[in-house]
Parts: sequence; C-alpha cells; structure tokens
Amino acid sequence: MGKFKVIVSDKAKKDLLEIQRSGDKASIKKVEQIISELYLHPETGTGKTYSLQKL
Repeated sequence: MGKFKVIVSDKAKKDLLEIQRSGDKASIKKVEQIISELYLHPETGTGKTYSLQKL
C-alpha cells in the first residue's frame, strides 16, 4: 500500500461500478492506473494535476 490514503465517495463508487459493468477494458485500465497513482504520488501522475488551494 502507498504512502497516502484514498477516500472514495459513494458517487464515485457507483461510477466505478458502471465503468466495470460497461466492459470497456481501456476505461477500466485507465481508472485502475489513476487510483494506483493516487496511492503513491497524488501530486503528479496522469493528466493535468494541480495542487488544491487552501481557502
């Protein structure tokens, strides 16, 4: 397990189930890659990442 903790909302869980049910292997692989990257290094990785601003 990585250094960080990933919390998945109920909406995200439903969306993940829909992606898995769709059978689209490319989408499933992409989601798995993004989640695994979040565990290891959430500030860098796939896509356009940005730091959250403190309010």
